[in-house]
Formats: sequence, structure tokens, C-alpha cells
Amino acid sequence: MTKFYGLPGLRIGYLLTSKPLAASLRHFLPPWSVNAYAQVAGPFCLEQREYRENTLEFISRERARVAEFLQSLEGCQVFPGRANYLLIRLGQHLPPAGKLRQTW
Repeated sequence: MTKFYGLPGLRIGYLLTSKPLAASLRHFLPPWSVNAYAQVAGPFCLEQREYRENTLEFISRERARVAEFLQSLEGCQVFPGRANYLLIRLGQHLPPAGKLRQTW
């Protein structure tokens, strides 16, 4: 939620696990779990269906566009993925970053 909804600094999250593992991890938790701001912001963000759908669609289009561009460069291998970033393997003969930026 930090990245997707632009909520840096708000602690919003949870863990689904077995009771024994939860009990062993409990002593690692800070004295607070979720602050009042997060309790308001979290549910509000999750209700923003249109924002979520539009953002996911935009990210999908941009990921494909950037991947296609990078794949067209000699020596650049783009691995398939669905995250908000691309994993690439850079070859020995890529142009300098300045030239890539001009091409972009």
C-alpha cells in the first residue's frame, strides 16, 4: 500500500500464519501495530476501486511498452513479470545511459 497508494510512513499490513508461528513472531512486533492515520487511510484506499483498476491498467500498459523498448535494444534481455518493475539482463554492448535516454 505504501507504493501503490502513495502512503509512505503509514504502517499498514498483516500476516496470515499458523498460531504457533504467530506466537513466536509476536515478540518482534513494535509496541503499536497500526496508528490512527493508517486505520483511516487503509480502508479508504481499499474502497477506491476506480483508482485501483485505472492504476493497474496503466501499469500493465507501461510495463509492456517499456519492456518492448528495452527488448529492442541489442544485448538487453527482459524477463517476463507482473511487478511494477522489470528484471533485465544487460549485455556487453549497450549504448551509454545518455543515449538510451535520447532514444526513449
